[in-house]
Amino acid sequence: YCYDKTSCEARWLRLRTLMSSDRWPEVKTVGGILSSDREENPHFAEANHVLVPYCSSDSWSGTAKKVAGQKFAFLGAEIVNEVVKELFSWEQLGSGRELYLAGSSAGGTGVLVNLD
Repeated sequence: YCYDKTSCEARWLRLRTLMSSDRWPEVKTVGGILSSDREENPHFAEANHVLVPYCSSDSWSGTAKKVAGQKFAFLGAEIVNEVVKELFSWEQLGSGRELYLAGSSAGGTGVLVNLD
C-alpha cells in the first residue's frame, strides 16, 4: 500500500497494476483455491470463482474519493461493496447460502477489514 503523496507517486511509477485495473486482462486464469481443476482444488472446484485484482493500494479499506489537487483516490472498501452487490444481483449467485472471501498479503488484510 502507499500512505502519502511521495509513496503513492513512487508506487504509481513502479507498480501501477496495484493502483489501477486498467491494464488487467478481462479474464484471468489462476490456480489454487480459485482453480476449477478437481485435482488441484478438490474442495472448491465446483464453486463459482471471482478474482478481484488488487488495484486500490489501500488494503481494500479506503473510502477517500479523489478531490481537487490530488492525483489518487482510495476506494477499496467501495470496490468490495460493489463487487459483493453485483454478485448477489446474479440470479444463480443471489440464492447462495455461503460466500467465501480469500486473499493474500493486502488481499488478506482486506478480507479482515471488510468482514461484518
